Amino acid sequence: MNQTYRIRRYVSAIPFVATICYAAMTGFLLLITGWTALDLAEQHRTLANANEMFDRLQSQQRAARSTNDGALAVSPPVVEGPTVTVAAAVVLQHVSAEATRMGSNILSSQVDLQDAGAQHGIVRVSVDLEIEQPALQGLLYELEAGSPFLFIDQLVIQVPESSTRHAATKVRVAIVVSGWWRSVK
Repeated sequence: MNQTYRIRRYVSAIPFVATICYAAMTGFLLLITGWTALDLAEQHRTLANANEMFDRLQSQQRAARSTNDGALAVSPPVVEGPTVTVAAAVVLQHVSAEATRMGSNILSSQVDLQDAGAQHGIVRVSVDLEIEQPALQGLLYELEAGSPFLFIDQLVIQVPESSTRHAATKVRVAIVVSGWWRSVK
């Protein structure tokens, strides 16, 4: 007797088992279909929210361009400049201004124009600085949440070994920041 024969004999002797198996499989398939539908609905909501935010940012940019008063203008979400060098300088100036505002000491800075991303509209700068630990979180937030949109590609933090218990200890930070560049002519 093989295994298939035993299963067939058992199911034919007790048809209730076949009904339960059929109901369980149907329920399982309905459950998977429901989960998939909920996931698709969530993705649709996320896409709608992203499109709404994009439209809002574009309307702010149009309003900034239409206004003549520079004080009321909203900065664009991308880094603008006639050349990639000027755009990188704008990013470096923005990072330096935020770092100085947070009370840090800038040790060195560098614009990475040899990167392959510069050919595709991405400008990247590297900055080494000293900043207090509580202010570092504020700096990172201001860089990523502000406008133009900047992204932190790399973050290296060195804490001095002698004073790890003090919250206001200055730490050395090496940060690589990038942003999208659009040519303005």
